[in-house]
Amino acid sequence: MTICKKNIVVFGAKEDTITLIKYLVKNICIPDLVITLDPIKTKSKYHISGEGDVFEYCKKNNIQTIGVEDYTLKSINLDKYKFDLGICYGWQRIIPQKVLDKFKIGVFGFHASPLGLPFGKGRSPLNWSIIEGRNKVFNHFFKYNSKADDGLIYSVIKFEINAYDTIDSLNKKSIITAKQQIKELIEDYLNPFIDINKKLKPQKNILKKHFTLKELLKMVKLI
Repeated sequence: MTICKKNIVVFGAKEDTITLIKYLVKNICIPDLVITLDPIKTKSKYHISGEGDVFEYCKKNNIQTIGVEDYTLKSINLDKYKFDLGICYGWQRIIPQKVLDKFKIGVFGFHASPLGLPFGKGRSPLNWSIIEGRNKVFNHFFKYNSKADDGLIYSVIKFEINAYDTIDSLNKKSIITAKQQIKELIEDYLNPFIDINKKLKPQKNILKKHFTLKELLKMVKLI
């Protein structure tokens, strides 16, 4: 059997995913493969905030795409593929371990937390940051494992929340920082002298850089 080698793969099903793919194509490289939801097979199956027709966009722009029936990825057979690097933006679900295992370097994605991981895990972190009156958010770019928001950290960028911010403006800030972080990751990936795995840090080591001891104690409700 001939093995198809796909180096950079993007996972996503939102309009933000299309924005990211456009950025990659213009500034870095064309993704070798995009994995997204099949718009016909998943019609009315999911309610996705900010959903985009990633499948149709990639088709029009000659980017190889696999459309799946659901987030479990059970409907595709990846046995014939070998991957290097995966980037997840706008997928909103945990990627199964059997898929993660197909990647030589790993699959990387984002989680924005106003507290800094491992605190602030879960859905809609930007919405909750506004609701709770937070004044900053940390955009974590991390290597996925089989648990939610649990992987080793590649990079963290902080951005401020001001009195005029809305969920739309925070989302734009998040995309801006994500583009920068993805660009750095791909540059490291293309550099034969850099071992990305050696740059990854446990989440607990990230906290000390951004918070005082008093703030950390408040997070775990010790004071």
